[in-house]
Amino acid sequence: MMTKHMNFLGAAGLIPFAGLPLLVLMQLVSVYEGVAWFTIYSALILSFLGGIHWYDALNRTSSVSQLYIAMLPSITAFTVLLFTQGATTLILLKVSFLALLFYDFRQLQMNAHYLRLRTLLTGVVIGCHIAMLWLS
Repeated sequence: MMTKHMNFLGAAGLIPFAGLPLLVLMQLVSVYEGVAWFTIYSALILSFLGGIHWYDALNRTSSVSQLYIAMLPSITAFTVLLFTQGATTLILLKVSFLALLFYDFRQLQMNAHYLRLRTLLTGVVIGCHIAMLWLS
């Protein structure tokens, strides 16, 4: 039962990632607005993904360092938004999603469905970053 909800919510979370490049492509929003909104949403989701490491660390008493690492996606997202713009922001966020996925596989003790879903969602997110880069 939980798997169905994970799939639905994961797919729903992709709507802004896929929708904003489409809105730019259809010229319903300007490139400037589309990139700005896209990068804000991207940073929010990157921050959100740190939470799974916080949860995992709390359930494994031997992983205090993981609590600190769980904060890196939020700090990275904030720093990227604060100090970069345009294509640089999109590239750094894209690389951060990919790096976090690799770290997830190395560190998380989650079920196989979560890791498969996370891989699929991250693939779409990276593709959407590439599309937004192309459009900008």
